[in-house]
Amino acid sequence: MSGTISFDLSAVTSSASASQSGSSSQSRIAALRKQLTSLMKELASVSRDESLDAKQKEQKAQLIQVQIQLVQAQIAQLEAEEAKKAEAAAAKVAPTQITDRANATNSTDNDSSARKGGVRGLVDTYA
Repeated sequence: MSGTISFDLSAVTSSASASQSGSSSQSRIAALRKQLTSLMKELASVSRDESLDAKQKEQKAQLIQVQIQLVQAQIAQLEAEEAKKAEAAAAKVAPTQITDRANATNSTDNDSSARKGGVRGLVDTYA
């Protein structure tokens, strides 16, 4: 039983173009994970497919594995972009928070040492 196995990679191609069209990264990641689950189930079913001989099963399994790798790469890329965006957002917020915390700490230190009558109080009073 020799036949050709055709495999449609349009799902991967459409995934790539959809991610470039500006759709939400989180929804794209969710869709890709769903596609990945489907591909893994399909890969598992290849071994049970009795309509294919051993060579055809091997070829089909390899094609599915390539598709799985492509989807995993897309997920990794989208996750890296999300991490980069989060890092950039954190970098914008962090300097103002650090400055605010430093100012709050300095004013608290000055107030508490004056109240406690620390060295500054003694020097100012007796100098």
